[in-house]
Amino acid sequence: MRHRPDREQIREYVSANLCRCTGHSAIIDAVAAAVDSEESRAA
Repeated sequence: MRHRPDREQIREYVSANLCRCTGHSAIIDAVAAAVDSEESRAA
């Protein structure tokens, strides 16, 4: 990854692809975990 997006950036990136009525905090959590995992592997 070129940079480590924070939760607000992740929320912005996926906002056009998610319905707000479902509550997407679990999806944001999963993306943030994937970023952390990718960052750990790159180190």
